[in-house]
Amino acid sequence: MPIIGGRLLEAKQLDGTTASGWTVTVAVDGVDGLTRAIDALGYWPESAGSTQLEAPTPDGRWQVRVTGSLTSDGEATVVYLISPS
Repeated sequence: MPIIGGRLLEAKQLDGTTASGWTVTVAVDGVDGLTRAIDALGYWPESAGSTQLEAPTPDGRWQVRVTGSLTSDGEATVVYLISPS
């Protein structure tokens, strides 16, 4: 699964096992991080929201939610929530 470039702020397992899924937070430059994340994944529907998008992976094994956000310091981030379908 492609994760856009930036500074990795956090990557953690949802319940302590790799099979449970992951949360990955990346600090990004610019205001188009969510758009770049959606483009990198390449299989998202055209109806992507302005702050979040959720869809299954093409193989149906994972559900991916990508959210654009800001840290408490105002730094732009992209957060991936990757969980089993």
